[in-house]
Amino acid sequence: MAFAFTRDHNVPTNPLHIKPAKEAESIAQLSKDLNSLITALKAGTAYATATLDCTADVILSSVEKNGQLNGLVVILIVAAAADNTPASTVLISTALVDNDLTITVTPDNVPVALTTAQLVLAINGSVSGTYDSIPVDITDTGGYLALMKASGGGATDLVASGEGDDATGAFWGGY
Repeated sequence: MAFAFTRDHNVPTNPLHIKPAKEAESIAQLSKDLNSLITALKAGTAYATATLDCTADVILSSVEKNGQLNGLVVILIVAAAADNTPASTVLISTALVDNDLTITVTPDNVPVALTTAQLVLAINGSVSGTYDSIPVDITDTGGYLALMKASGGGATDLVASGEGDDATGAFWGGY
């Protein structure tokens, strides 16, 4: 395939520097990828996602295909350890503040902390219970945790002014 040259600079108009033999193959693959995306969007299979930036990221995904969570900003707050009731329990609460969803985790001062992986389990359970041997009391004002599933996370404990505190992600990509 011949390349066109711009009038002013005598520079090839092939900004990606694709070799002519590979150009048709690259265009065909791009077309295939775009068609797959369009098909998925038309079928309503695109779910909104948000990423909380932690040592091992926590990925939140909408359980609905309708884009209900698109644009919702999620802020993870890790409070200082407290004398929680019930004792030796980690508290998780949600609240909508200025149109942002805050998820507040309060470790117990026994100490009982929650790792990012255990937070993923608690979000997926979305009700009070024991997650990976850690008792968790969840107050989900508005039922937001039931609208999402989580993945990722790791072995690092959530810590006030440290791991996970003020991690923020915005849901996008839902159809």
